[in-house]
Amino acid sequence: MKWLPLWAVGLFANSYFLLRFLSGDQLLWVRLTNYFLPWAGLMLASCFGLSVVFKNRKLSVVLFIPLFLVGVIYAPLFWNCQPTANAGGQKIKVMSYNIWSNNSRMKACAAVILKESPDILLLQEIRPEQMSALALELRPEGLNMAFDPRTEQAIISRYPIKGSEAWFWKNRSQKAVLEAPLGLVTVVNVHAYKHGWLERHRLMEALLVGDVIPEKGPLILGGDFNTNDRSETYRMIQLHLTNAHAEAGCGFGFTFPTASKFWSLRLLGSLPPFPLPALIRIDHIFYSSHFTTLKSYTVSDSGGSDHLPIVAELALQDQGRIIKGAVNLNP
Repeated sequence: MKWLPLWAVGLFANSYFLLRFLSGDQLLWVRLTNYFLPWAGLMLASCFGLSVVFKNRKLSVVLFIPLFLVGVIYAPLFWNCQPTANAGGQKIKVMSYNIWSNNSRMKACAAVILKESPDILLLQEIRPEQMSALALELRPEGLNMAFDPRTEQAIISRYPIKGSEAWFWKNRSQKAVLEAPLGLVTVVNVHAYKHGWLERHRLMEALLVGDVIPEKGPLILGGDFNTNDRSETYRMIQLHLTNAHAEAGCGFGFTFPTASKFWSLRLLGSLPPFPLPALIRIDHIFYSSHFTTLKSYTVSDSGGSDHLPIVAELALQDQGRIIKGAVNLNP
């Protein structure tokens, strides 16, 4: 009876991997486990250690199988802790930052951005008044800005913006063409819908088919996807693009929530609200084969947002004959 909780953990974990393989994201508890799989790995490691210490061999085997699978999935992230050497090409620093509509600390957000000094900045969940306040803080940098108040998205760039457009019905996405020194670069900024994973997946598929896959030149897709690296939506994107954190990120790189997001356990009485540390990664930067990743990391300062910003340092190779094929939007 004393081993029952550990057996339950082992059987649950094995069931997760089996059902994930057979049914994908169809089951709610599989989708929830996707988000917290790294933490499930820590629980499995603890339970496995106990089973080994107390020499319960059958339980050890049951726990080891899912623990091994979690290790295979996430161990590479801890081998990526050395920046990749730049083998040539133009270095482009990309930052994605969900500002959070309840955040009033635009000076703090600007300080985070100026400290990182990205070449391309993708902003999500930023209201017009927040955009105005942030623009005042960033104006000395002489940046180019494309802001869409309907989707509350913004693309800010050191490079001239040749054209931009936005769609609320395509996962709150924004698309722009930037004139980088080596040629045109297409950038797509996303803040995926929170409700209904099937609807979010369908909308992301429409965005990929209509606005990402047809692009033949260099392309960057980033933002708040509200999904994790084990989801079917993530896998669908990864069939066509590379994820910067998967290539050169060090550790799990959790982005949500932050200490700025307070939660209150009202069911336990009148406890004061308390901050939660970042527990999951739902912000991502993807890119086309024209780039290589030099470095990818999560910024530790949220600037008052409920998301931590993410940064990817990319190298764009000189492929002018391909880059010149990019299409201008609303020139």
